[in-house]
Amino acid sequence: MLSSYAIRDVEEYKNLCDRPRDQCPLPEEVIGDIAEHLTTIYLKPCGRGKHCLYEGSTPPGGFPNSWNGATYCTSELSILKNNEIHTWDRGYDDDGNQVWGVKEGPYEFKSAPASCFNGMFSPLNFPPSQPMEKRIEGSFVLQE
Repeated sequence: MLSSYAIRDVEEYKNLCDRPRDQCPLPEEVIGDIAEHLTTIYLKPCGRGKHCLYEGSTPPGGFPNSWNGATYCTSELSILKNNEIHTWDRGYDDDGNQVWGVKEGPYEFKSAPASCFNGMFSPLNFPPSQPMEKRIEGSFVLQE
């Protein structure tokens, strides 16, 4: 299960990973900037012979979104066996025309070495809504 939330002050998080640590929001600020729940993607194991471990998508019809002329958006997520995460988020108008998001394929996120993090978010302890049952390399936590 993967839940998405809105951020209250989007500007504060632009280029977050490129900033020195002293220019990043403090953990208590991050928690305070989490706004309303947007959607939840339920992940399921991939079928035999696929390159992914888990995959999931938003419910049929997506979820409401008003950015850049959209009325709804959809998300697809795959966690691959090589520790990559592929995500494809797209926004659509009332006529079903795609108005934002990549058209050619998903964004591909590759694992960063642990040395890149320097514990930047280690003080954050978000309690899981359910007990954690599966882990992949400590970078991604999945709940079923």
